[in-house]
Amino acid sequence: MEKIEVLLVGTPEHRNKVITERILSADTNKIPEYIHLIKDSEPMRTLGSWVGNNITIEDKWNKIVEIQKKVIDVWTTSHPTLCGKELILKALITSRSWFPAAVNGMLDHIENEMTKIMQDFIWDGNKRGLMRLDYTAEIRGKGGLGMPDLKTRMKAIDIMWLKKYLDTPDKRPKRC
Repeated sequence: MEKIEVLLVGTPEHRNKVITERILSADTNKIPEYIHLIKDSEPMRTLGSWVGNNITIEDKWNKIVEIQKKVIDVWTTSHPTLCGKELILKALITSRSWFPAAVNGMLDHIENEMTKIMQDFIWDGNKRGLMRLDYTAEIRGKGGLGMPDLKTRMKAIDIMWLKKYLDTPDKRPKRC
């Protein structure tokens, strides 16, 4: 019961009235106090994404980045090889961001910060790596290191959304 959350829809005035009075309409009972009503600018996590009215998800992305930094700090002490770093970045670092990025999008400065974190991890904090970051993302057969490429992956996610939209014209919202 204590986990029930309700995201209200409608005009801001309607949402505020329901939150204040805890009644949806004149012919309904009062909404019990144990039900959490999501206020404007308060994100609600559902099915792995953040939804809400007038929300900003920057603090949620900052939390993901902080977790990624902690994971890297732990693994840095074991001095992994480049193959080990590739696995760590793919399995433990970037994997935390793909679904939220696909659903909510990723802010540019978060993408840049994550890329910097990965670059520092690959090259042990040296400001200048041994090869350009875009080369590290190439497959080993082409001389790369197979490291994840955040910018390319984000573009691919956007393209897949566009493809899905274009492939399903019958499921698109109709114009009024």
